[in-house]
Amino acid sequence: MTLLTVASKVAAFGRDVVLSSVYGAGPDTDAFFIANAIPGVLWAAFWTTIGMVFMPLYTAERRRSVVGSSRFANNAVLVYAGLSLTLTIVCLVFARAIVAITAADLPEYVAVTATHLTMIMSVGFFFTGYVSIQNAIQQSRGQLLPPLVGPLFNNLLSIVGVFVSLLFGGIYTVVAFAVLGWVAQAPLQRLLTRRFYRPNLPNPFSDALTRKLLYLSVPVFFGVFLDQINAYIGIYLSSGFGEGSISHLNYANRLTAFMAGLFSMLVAYLIFPRLAEAASRDEDEKVTTVMAGGLGMILAATAPMVVLSLGLSREIVDIVFGRGKFLESDVTAAAAIFQFYVYGILFVAVREIFNRLLFSFHKTSIPLYIGVLAAIVNVVVSVVLTRFMGPPGIAAGAAAGAIFYVVCQLGYTLAWKRTLLGKDVLRWLAVVGLASAAMAAALIVVVPEIGSNSSIARVLIAGAVTGAVYALVLFGAARFIRPIWIVA
Repeated sequence: MTLLTVASKVAAFGRDVVLSSVYGAGPDTDAFFIANAIPGVLWAAFWTTIGMVFMPLYTAERRRSVVGSSRFANNAVLVYAGLSLTLTIVCLVFARAIVAITAADLPEYVAVTATHLTMIMSVGFFFTGYVSIQNAIQQSRGQLLPPLVGPLFNNLLSIVGVFVSLLFGGIYTVVAFAVLGWVAQAPLQRLLTRRFYRPNLPNPFSDALTRKLLYLSVPVFFGVFLDQINAYIGIYLSSGFGEGSISHLNYANRLTAFMAGLFSMLVAYLIFPRLAEAASRDEDEKVTTVMAGGLGMILAATAPMVVLSLGLSREIVDIVFGRGKFLESDVTAAAAIFQFYVYGILFVAVREIFNRLLFSFHKTSIPLYIGVLAAIVNVVVSVVLTRFMGPPGIAAGAAAGAIFYVVCQLGYTLAWKRTLLGKDVLRWLAVVGLASAAMAAALIVVVPEIGSNSSIARVLIAGAVTGAVYALVLFGAARFIRPIWIVA
């Protein structure tokens, strides 16, 4: 599972690396990232709704009645199919208007391309929803590997699409291949769930559980939408800074998301069924144990990447994107943005597990309220800072929003059920904090002593030395502070 998750994340990030090498940062990539942002935010909100609301309800219903869970699955498929088609029609009809709102200062030819790409991507909504619900059913039944294969397949197909686009179709082919991945997955995923429920005539509006699904899904959808609104804010503000600015911002953002999600999504994916199961049985002690272990693993795995990125942000961007049509000036611009995104990486990683805790207890409205406040913080900080800093101010605003989001999650959890965050969480914070401080001190000493101008050499040398310091302090401190190491 770890290998599949990491491979999928690497493949997703590899698609962006290949895209930057082939197309650089210009009008085509600006249009591509705009088109990704429009359906992408809706996609993320829709997909999260299925995983976070349907899966816990289906798990609880399956414990009560096999027949009832089968009926609920059929009803949910119909409901999500209808919502998917609605979102598709909205994007097809209003694509041009949405592009104009998202990036008001675009040249006309970029806006036209972005509109066409948005329309192509919106076709995938139906298949995305169908695949997601099949994945949730498998996850609920303990089949965790097949849902991880799908994203890997999609990302690899997208990389193929970038290379095929060199022969014909250009950037349009890249988007078409991304949609094709979801279309191909739909029948394959259904084959894997055919044993769990049989198709029958659904009647969603007469089923109380399906009505509850709709009721709980609304705040989750809008909450995740607001959480993902950073993409809109960034594109809107960066569109006025000239050609390539949108691409620089998005490349830096993708690098940030890769670091934040590399381990956190895997941990959250693994523990969510356990959290949902424990919550459905009112086993708060087990929830506390799972939360402590999950938070600890995310913090321990993500913190060293944050420290290294703070000290060598330009070198990292150069290693990742600095080739092909991605010029030296592009590296400089993207690195300046990435440097401020780094401050939010750890908070973006941690908020995933807090959201799953709330969703396990069906508290779906809380992330919505927090998302509204965090979006306001993001907008205000981004608007103010871009006047002085340009595009890096957008990254600083996004980081501020992420930090505020987690502070609110933590505050609510402590006020609601303080016992869910036991002493092991504090022990993890102490261990990782000490190890990160030692690594940062070693980085300050080591970096000036590295004689090579090669970005790869500088990152490898600094990473090896400071990583060793981090590991030694981490495990040394753990012997005395003793947090739990395994998710029970």
